[in-house]
Amino acid sequence: MRSTVGVDDEASGGSVVFRVLVADAQAFDSGVRTGSSANLPLSVPVTAGAELRLLVTDAGDGLAGDQGDWADAKLMCDGSQPPPPPPPPPGENRPPAPVIDAPSTTLPWKVGDTIFFTGQAAEPEDGRVPAAHLSWDVVRKHCHGTTQDCHSHPVSTQAGVASGTFTAPTHDYPLYLELRLRATDSAGFTASSSVRLDPQTVNVTPFRPTRAGSS
Repeated sequence: MRSTVGVDDEASGGSVVFRVLVADAQAFDSGVRTGSSANLPLSVPVTAGAELRLLVTDAGDGLAGDQGDWADAKLMCDGSQPPPPPPPPPGENRPPAPVIDAPSTTLPWKVGDTIFFTGQAAEPEDGRVPAAHLSWDVVRKHCHGTTQDCHSHPVSTQAGVASGTFTAPTHDYPLYLELRLRATDSAGFTASSSVRLDPQTVNVTPFRPTRAGSS
C-alpha cells in the first residue's frame, strides 16, 4: 500500500497521527504530524492479512483543528514490490523501519515450547535503533470457526531488548500467535512490524469401538 499523508491545508492548529493496521496489527505509525510538517510519503507491505485499515487519530490534545489526508492511496496487486518512496525533505524526520529476523512465519509450535525471537530497526537519520528503544508484544489470536474471525488476548510484553524468548501459551483451537516488534527513534517516531505464528497440527483418526467377538 502506498500513499502520502499530511495535515490538510485547511486545518488550523491541528495535530494528528496516521496509522496503518493489517489484520489488527499495527504496520505503520507516523508519529505526530502538524500543519508545519511536510507531507510524508509511505510504502507499507500489506500481504500479511485480509483486512487493511487506514486511521487518523488525534495526537492526545483533542480533536480541535484536526484534519488529516491520505493522498493517492493505492494497493499494488500485481505481486510486485512497490518502489521505495522518495526521500524526505531536508530536515524532515522519517519513522524507523523494524525488522523481525526470527522466528519466521513457517515456525511450527506447540503448547509449552520456548520460542526465540530477535530483531532490529534502523532510522534514516541516525542509523540503527538501540535495543533500549525496542519493545516486543506476544498476542494470542483466538478464532471462531476460521482464522479470519479472531479476537486478541495479550500474552506478554518485553521492552528494551533486541532478542529473547517466550513460552507458547495454551488455549482452545483454532488460534495463532502474533509477535509484534515496535521501534521508537530518537525523535519519538514509532513504527511496528509483526509475524504470524501458526501452531503445529496433527490429523486425528476417529476411534470406532467394536463389540467383543465381532469381526
